[in-house]
Amino acid sequence: MRGLVLLVIADVLLSAVSVSVKFATPGASPFLLALIRTGASSLLILLVLSARGKESILSHGKRDFILLALSGFFGVAVGMGFFIKAMAMMPVGAAIFLVFTYSMFTAVLAHVFLKENLRPAGALSLVLAVCGVYVIYGAGTGLGPNAALGSMFALLSAAGYSVFVVSMRHFERNGRDFWDVVFWPLALGSLMLVPFLLYEGASLSPDARTLAGVSGVVLFTFGGYLFYAKGLKSVFAGRAAILDTLVEPASSILLAFLILGESVPSGIFLGGGLILLANIIAELKTGVPRKRIR
Repeated sequence: MRGLVLLVIADVLLSAVSVSVKFATPGASPFLLALIRTGASSLLILLVLSARGKESILSHGKRDFILLALSGFFGVAVGMGFFIKAMAMMPVGAAIFLVFTYSMFTAVLAHVFLKENLRPAGALSLVLAVCGVYVIYGAGTGLGPNAALGSMFALLSAAGYSVFVVSMRHFERNGRDFWDVVFWPLALGSLMLVPFLLYEGASLSPDARTLAGVSGVVLFTFGGYLFYAKGLKSVFAGRAAILDTLVEPASSILLAFLILGESVPSGIFLGGGLILLANIIAELKTGVPRKRIR
């Protein structure tokens, strides 16, 4: 029971990141915000590992570092960078639903690269996710002038995160520690965000709202990881993944409504429901542990 409570706290903290992004932008450019988030989080994780006297982060082989670098580029530079851009351009509820389509991309990548069979349940999850995206696009015409581009960024973020999920299965099968696996993608991904930042241009306003948002993004991210790592010690990872699918979108939408006054049209709820159902089916099908990095 304690583990479940810790995981719920982790999901609520990570949900608060989305609201913090809204406070931080447009005062902070999205890729700069992503760089601050990943850089600060990786430094905090390094402090945790140093305090625990762990040196296992250096014990990866050459092939492992290649996988970690790929995770850093796709899962962090692409996944986190475009996640923040999507959140800045459209309502939190619509963006978070689209980001959860990562299970659709994961199923395809796992079939191609890990030779996992795409069973009927997996095919059903793909169909449901595609239908959910179609419904959201159809219902999202009134979400503002940037909604279409923001939706594309959210889907790009989901695709990047799916590469991270697939690459992590290699480490999970070898029993690697949560912090060992999460540190390197964050650290390497921070460096890989620099070209995106140079292309976009960096801007950071010193006003209180922006700085509060930036601080919230960093603290809620690290706090979410901390509680998630503790919760995974006593909860089966498959159950944790399903709990994440149920709690994070709901708490993101609730916080956005209470703090930002955002509401979600019924059509987007319908599409989001299909996507979350696809996610749950995919998690039940694989039963594979999933580490957080969003």
